[in-house]
Amino acid sequence: MESYYSILNFVNNPVSNESIAVGLIFISQDQVFFKYSEQKINFVKKLNPSVSKLFDFSVEQLNSYIKKDSLACSGMLFQFPKNLNFNFLNRLSDYSNGILQFSKLSLF
Repeated sequence: MESYYSILNFVNNPVSNESIAVGLIFISQDQVFFKYSEQKINFVKKLNPSVSKLFDFSVEQLNSYIKKDSLACSGMLFQFPKNLNFNFLNRLSDYSNGILQFSKLSLF
């Protein structure tokens, strides 16, 4: 099975497409790895304080979705397919146009 990754970007100005990479999602077989940099998130909050609550909310929603998806499949009698997969992340990269954006999936 192939492995893919997507970079999470904070987009401060969508007109100029300026962005700061703040995190990474990596999918390998049935495992999902998600990591973000606290230092970069603190920098983003200082850079644009008016969107800090919305950005925090977006990151926490993604984090809780990943945790819920991984906990829902562990310890169960029947295994269900994970919601966070290649197709879902590909859709996020196409349609997520807010302050938190996802890069196109890259093969690892």
